[in-house]
Amino acid sequence: MNDTHKSASVSLDGYTIIARKDRKTRQTKGGGVIAYAKSTIEATNVQCPDPEEADVVFVSVLTMTGSHLIGGVYRPPHSTVVESYVEECLPGLIAETTYLSVSLIGDFNDHTIHGVYDMARTLGMKQRIRGTTHIKGK
Repeated sequence: MNDTHKSASVSLDGYTIIARKDRKTRQTKGGGVIAYAKSTIEATNVQCPDPEEADVVFVSVLTMTGSHLIGGVYRPPHSTVVESYVEECLPGLIAETTYLSVSLIGDFNDHTIHGVYDMARTLGMKQRIRGTTHIKGK
């Protein structure tokens, strides 16, 4: 996803675009992140210092029981920029607001999952995925 994709061209009926991070530094196919919320759900974009290389957005979702923080991630293959960015940014976001849960979801392109596992452990999070979720070419 990049800035040539206008919001109107990626809109979904009944949903609101909450956060969007267009691909800026790579001119290859893939990348970029967009977060939608059903129009009836209260969700806001949570700002964090934004290095151009990290395709990450954070969204706070308010439920009847409290707020939940969700990070949407695209990690280019063989990159460690996302791990560094999340490790620097997330502790500050958590310190500012009390969240009932914090989740990172997306395409981590780490087929060995070691880098993602190390990042989750450093942040005191649990890695829920225990194996490959994609087989190349399928």
